[in-house]
Amino acid sequence: MLKKYSLENKIIKLVSTHRDRGILQSRIVSDLGYSRSYISETLKSMVERGILKRELDNPFQYRIYLTEEHKKKNFGFTVGSLISSEYIFAIAAIRKAARKVGVNAKFKVYKNTTKLNSDAIAGKIQVMLSPTLSQLAMSISSDSISMLRPIATGGSCIIENTRSENNLNLSSSSSTMILMMKKFLGGSIKSEIRRMDDASKSLELVRNGNFRRIAIWEPYASNLLQDENCTVIASYSDLLGEFPCCFLCATHEFEQKMPGTVSAICNFYDEQRESNDISDGDVRWAINFISVKTGIDEGLVEKSLDNYNFKIHYSREKLLSFIEDVKMYLTTDQVESLLGKD
Repeated sequence: MLKKYSLENKIIKLVSTHRDRGILQSRIVSDLGYSRSYISETLKSMVERGILKRELDNPFQYRIYLTEEHKKKNFGFTVGSLISSEYIFAIAAIRKAARKVGVNAKFKVYKNTTKLNSDAIAGKIQVMLSPTLSQLAMSISSDSISMLRPIATGGSCIIENTRSENNLNLSSSSSTMILMMKKFLGGSIKSEIRRMDDASKSLELVRNGNFRRIAIWEPYASNLLQDENCTVIASYSDLLGEFPCCFLCATHEFEQKMPGTVSAICNFYDEQRESNDISDGDVRWAINFISVKTGIDEGLVEKSLDNYNFKIHYSREKLLSFIEDVKMYLTTDQVESLLGKD
């Protein structure tokens, strides 16, 4: 099946380079090197599904074109991501996968998980890089995503401004940060936790002493720690151990329509996180991307990668154990929708 989708992606890439002129079917056979019958069978399927159109060019030749609908779609997909150093290797892997299968990957950044999940449910994004807790919450409200790979552990921490005179705390909502802050406070109702929707603005609130503590991720944590009054009072591993902070996810619809692309993303990410090669061109692009989006120096973004553990591997049983640890009890159907049946 993956071979078929790989061929379809190659055909799409080849036909798209010829735009309105189209390309002869015989040229597709000669350029791609597959058998004439296999190419013909694949083209017929793609025509029936509205991806391509086929017109008789002469009594013996067909010319192949992209349909107008698929020209508009540009055969791409959109990745919704929060802004974090943690996603750098995943972003690099997605870029590699998109090039391999001949599609475009667009990246859209979000300040909070609420809007990201809303867009995923609405079909505006197909791949998500966001906190584990928010993905689990989304799976309960909408059986529409699969959790493909855990991203990392570590990186985040609780930072305190020692000169602040109040006891207010900041954390993003529906995320691993709120779980971390709750663990730190031990369920205390005396310490208020306020929601932050913009990490950059929240750093200033902590620096100015408006809030005493913040649950924050990289590279924002490294940036805040440049202030002499700010210090780490609890690390991610202290509070959550090996709990996977974030996940690489995809919508079910995207998996069904582009299984070859999903497979390539997973394979490249497995390779990327094992190598941790920051000299890789796509990794350099991703580091710059996060630097621009956060307004934080590129060198500090790169250095913040050292605070994460990317070489993590989870069994299905361990993931289910983590899900129960956060008091989210899913039915068998929901688990299979989220993690697959294997």
